[in-house]
Amino acid sequence: DIQLRNQIIMGIATDRIREGDTLPSVRQMAEYVGGSVQGFADMMNAKAASLGCTNTHFSNPNGLPDETHYTTAHDMALIANAAYQNETFRQVFSTRQYEIPPTPQYTETRYLYNHHKMMQPDTEYYYEGCLGGKTGYTETALNTLVTIASRNGKNLLCVTMRTQGRQVYTDTASLFDYGFSQTFPADEAALLTVAEPTVTETPAPEPSPTATEVQDEENGSSKGSSSSAADTVQDMFPVWIPLT
Repeated sequence: DIQLRNQIIMGIATDRIREGDTLPSVRQMAEYVGGSVQGFADMMNAKAASLGCTNTHFSNPNGLPDETHYTTAHDMALIANAAYQNETFRQVFSTRQYEIPPTPQYTETRYLYNHHKMMQPDTEYYYEGCLGGKTGYTETALNTLVTIASRNGKNLLCVTMRTQGRQVYTDTASLFDYGFSQTFPADEAALLTVAEPTVTETPAPEPSPTATEVQDEENGSSKGSSSSAADTVQDMFPVWIPLT
């Protein structure tokens, strides 16, 4: 029963989040759905292949570094585009703030904020038309950002990987600006890649001013953000495609 399975998964996640430990919940959900972590990874790899991904291999459900866990910007765009077709995913993906009402265990309202700064009007990186996105950061993969934006009836999806600090937002904005200035044939996808940014100074990791936020980002980072095999993949830099 799909509804019962979802209730169990949400129950596991909620319990672990209350305890401040999200990593075990990821493993538990993977084991419940796939029978084991490896079984779930096999399901992820099969789905990626069915979407047309050609240089992606998942070995865990949490996105943390592993030599056999890798993807490309192009493949991540295909995965994100497919996920965006799901109504529930779109709702979560595009939520800026969520309030958890008081419960018997926690008597005060708790506020959760989306870390994607291009979605937040009160930040310098706010991008008009941004529909949603997912941030990611590990020391191995640096910053990763998946973003969807819409202007004048045109929807674009942008993926940046191995980006230095807050440049993850400025690169994404530049790519969107270029993409929205272009005209595409009907029903035809386009792909744009750019050179790896030149590093002129040691950047401060983004997001996360606190250790807690760093751990949160690592535990829930985008799957493409955590590959220690990233250097062996050619297409690891910013890319955008029109949404199908």
